[in-house]
Formats: sequence, C-alpha cells, structure tokens
Amino acid sequence: MAMDGGPLGERERPRGWSSPRQGTIERHRELGRLRITDPPERKPWGLDEMWIRDLETRVGSIVLIRTGFASRWPDAVKYLGTAERGEAAVAKLHFPGLHPDAAQWLVSNRPIKAVGIDTASIDFGQSKGFETHRTLTARDIPAFENLASLDRLPPTGAIVIALPMKIGGGSGAPLRAVAVLPAARAN
Repeated sequence: MAMDGGPLGERERPRGWSSPRQGTIERHRELGRLRITDPPERKPWGLDEMWIRDLETRVGSIVLIRTGFASRWPDAVKYLGTAERGEAAVAKLHFPGLHPDAAQWLVSNRPIKAVGIDTASIDFGQSKGFETHRTLTARDIPAFENLASLDRLPPTGAIVIALPMKIGGGSGAPLRAVAVLPAARAN
C-alpha cells in the first residue's frame, strides 16, 4: 500500500539538514518497522513529550505521528491555517508538530530510525527556529512530512519503505513512502 502522495507532496528532511553533512542520505536507514502514534491532544504549539513517553518502539522503528491533518487537504486554510504565502504568512500558520522537548526525549530514549507526520512540517506551524528539525538531524534522524493515508495503517506490524529523491546538498527532497502491511492485514 502506498501512502498517497501527500498534501504538498511527501518530503524528507535528510540527516544533517542543518549540519555540515547536509544532504547526505543513507538508503539503508529509510527502511524500518512502523509505529503509528495518535497524540491525545492536538495542541497547535507542538505535541509535547507526555504522550510520547508511553510509546514503545523496537530497535529501528520509524515513528509516524497521525494528527489527522492530512484529511484537511486540499483546503490550504484548513491544512495550513492560511492560504497566504511568504514570510508574512508564517505568523498565520496553524498546525501541530512535534514539540522540541518531545523530539529530544524521543531521540534520547527510543532507538528509532526516522519520524514522520501528516502535517506540513515536523515543527509546529509558527516555528521560526525549527528546533525539532535541528534536534532530529543532530542525531541523524530524518523527518518525513506531509504524509497521507496514515489512517489506513495499523499502529504496528507494517514495514515502512521511504524512498527520497537523491538531491545532493539539498535541505529536503520529495519522498515516496510505502507501507508493506502484515500478511493478516493485506487480505
């Protein structure tokens, strides 16, 4: 099953997004066991670490955060909080992301390969410092954004294959994310 194209096109922020290794992507790390998590509250300023502390993962898991925002596409106002573009629009963006403290806790306490979300950014809408991006990339953990169809996946048991376009030196790349369902679910 493919996780359909995503609202703005699935995108990966590669390891080293804001580091000297910018743009490097190690292919073997984009394959992992799926772990879907549904935050109990959708806070616009960021999904905090309290809900993520109960998240159990296996070594090499790819954690995908299902906020439900993908269902708001293609309405830019509902999905992003505004249809405006440019720097002035940032103050009007309104969608949840992974809070920097939760990202720090996750990378320090769980053996994960990647984190993904069904919103426009792993950081919350009005973020200017992109702290969550920086926390993840400092630990060589890529962020998958704009994921779609997470509601069609089981919480555990599937395998995620994330296929980013190789763009040397880029700050992100289009991503095709595919989930291989367990045999019992595939029928």
